[in-house]
Amino acid sequence: MTTTLVRMFLAAAALGLAAFSLHSLTTNEVPASNRDALMVALGVILGLSKDVYGFFFGSSKGSEDKTDLLTTPSEPRPVEVVNTDDNPVPVMPDPEFGGKL
Repeated sequence: MTTTLVRMFLAAAALGLAAFSLHSLTTNEVPASNRDALMVALGVILGLSKDVYGFFFGSSKGSEDKTDLLTTPSEPRPVEVVNTDDNPVPVMPDPEFGGKL
């Protein structure tokens, strides 16, 4: 499995767990003695799902893609020189040398 597939699976699991937790909380009666612990656990789960969502749809994923593009070697492109000796590349005179080339 590639790293991307593992991350996608973990992201889907985190979002699924958050949805299941919210559904269970709204459809079942919670005993008063367990309410605080359940709210803390739900806060952690929702924070995890927020982080997953922020990574995949925020700037972190784009930054990772950019880094992958920069580190992947590409084929060099051939360069064709079209200027000849009687048609040189124009350059600006350098003022440090009195405007002479």
